[in-house]
Amino acid sequence: AVNLSNIVLPVQPTAAEQTAARELEIHLKRLTGKNIVVGREGENLSASAIYLGNTEFARAAGIRCTGFDRDAWLIRRHQDSLIIAGGLPVGTLYGVYEFLEKFCKILWLDQYYTYYPEKGSVELPGKIDETGKPVFAYRGIFTTFNDAPGRIEFLVRNRENLFFEDREALANLHKWGLLPVFGSPGSQDTLYQYIRHWPQSGFEECYSLNKNGIRQRPTGTAGPGQVCFSSPEARKKFTAQLKNFIIADRKNSPVDYPRIYCIIQNDIDDRCECRDCLARAEKYGAYSGVLLEFVNEIASEIALEYPDIMIQTDAYMNTEIPPEHGIQAAGNVRVRFSPLSWEKNRYDMMRPLNAAGNRQAKDCEAWSRLARIHIWDYWVLFGGTAGNNAGVIPAEAIIENHKLYKKCGADYVFSECEYPDRVCFHPLRVWLGYKIKLNPEQEIEPLLNQFFSAYYREAAAPMFQLYTLIMDKQKNAGSLNALDVDARTYLDLDFFIQAERLFAAAEKAVAGNPELLCHVTNERVPVDIARIRRIGSHEKLPEIDTVKRRLRQNWTRSIKRWYSGGREQRNFAVMENFFTSSQKMASGAKYPLPGIVSGSPVFDIT
Repeated sequence: AVNLSNIVLPVQPTAAEQTAARELEIHLKRLTGKNIVVGREGENLSASAIYLGNTEFARAAGIRCTGFDRDAWLIRRHQDSLIIAGGLPVGTLYGVYEFLEKFCKILWLDQYYTYYPEKGSVELPGKIDETGKPVFAYRGIFTTFNDAPGRIEFLVRNRENLFFEDREALANLHKWGLLPVFGSPGSQDTLYQYIRHWPQSGFEECYSLNKNGIRQRPTGTAGPGQVCFSSPEARKKFTAQLKNFIIADRKNSPVDYPRIYCIIQNDIDDRCECRDCLARAEKYGAYSGVLLEFVNEIASEIALEYPDIMIQTDAYMNTEIPPEHGIQAAGNVRVRFSPLSWEKNRYDMMRPLNAAGNRQAKDCEAWSRLARIHIWDYWVLFGGTAGNNAGVIPAEAIIENHKLYKKCGADYVFSECEYPDRVCFHPLRVWLGYKIKLNPEQEIEPLLNQFFSAYYREAAAPMFQLYTLIMDKQKNAGSLNALDVDARTYLDLDFFIQAERLFAAAEKAVAGNPELLCHVTNERVPVDIARIRRIGSHEKLPEIDTVKRRLRQNWTRSIKRWYSGGREQRNFAVMENFFTSSQKMASGAKYPLPGIVSGSPVFDIT
């Protein structure tokens, strides 16, 4: 048998190889209860061991890390030892995580909870010879930043390598074998960052013209306005500024410098209405062509001096629809496709892009014929009330959309998945997303079985039934894009009766385990939000006041779990606003009424 208590590193290990050894040591010690010895080749260690990284032992077996892609890994049983190696700098670390998941059955299910099977020895098959790498080169999920211990470890153990404005993660890239991705001035809404230091006068023609014929200088990332993308002067200014950003970044990091620079318009649905921009929009069949022409010219100039740099721009809001003709992206341009419901509710966000009624799959495919695409998608609904995400789970969309992204040649997938205190099965969404971003062709059933049995343990059966109940209810419903759960008529009396029964069974099953009980009661929050917002018969269910008391207790605990750094106060305010706005008056209205109409019939018109 392989001696798993010995870990052997190269004589001069990299920072990421040292992290791989430390991660292996921590998890094997926790799993087996045995002391783990970490050393380097040439030291007095047992010959039978786990050899990590670019060791002489691996090279003697014909394995050379320089022959791997940077995030590719290998796990091989050789003689009476195990070799885990991979590309530089991060492949060996990814091999360790693959080994811990597949052979040790350890799962990182949320930032507070790691699943370990019962303590004991790890039984390895007689032959192991496996290789792999993530399907998408860049992977990330935005949930919400907090400073809880173990957060960065959770992200990296699930192989996330895209971090947006996350200072804690970015400060530790070298340790985890990661490289900086984005150059200055950042990764989002960068248009304003390019112009913020321009003189107050003299560049008016560079700013977008509004419908009133006024050129507006943006004062922030929310505008007002954008840039005039047809302006020759704006193109020259942006090119010069981008070169300055690249020079400064390479001065700070001469070797591991960033490769992606973003020219992303302000986060507002404005466009330049000048004659030249509108003529270009007509020429290309969509306003996105105007932006693409602007970025192409800048990118072509950059390629002459910096051929390894990629310029990323957005297909978002008024540039989401691809050009119909007359233009292609330059070879060093990447278009970040961001499907949302901007125009006439063209997209049901909680369903796959290729679902009936959605046209975003065609847009995604069309963009992939014009450019190498990057993806920024969404697993939650924005706006509306605190209940807008209650009673809906986008699991099918997560899986099917990533298959489409792979088909379209995307190598970069980032997703927003906020509101962990009030969406259904938030930990499942995030964990499932990480697995699918590594390999979108996986079958969902084994992944669901893994998650529910590990995250809920004795309560797995009723919680899986609750998940199935919601999925079945939403399957045949109309649009799931409702800004309030009131519109989800499939959350009817039958649903709440079944949900009460399942929660009661789940809570009873894990009553003696506070952590697992927390996993269950967190899921009560969106269901009880829906229960209070959905008007219906309640006589067969607990009194509504009982539900409100239970919701306040569970919701408060969930907010404290998921938020910090001032964000918890903002979400407590959301909770209080929910209870205030959901007061059910004697008249039947859902909102408090002024006394002058208190005795009148009341109708809610949405």
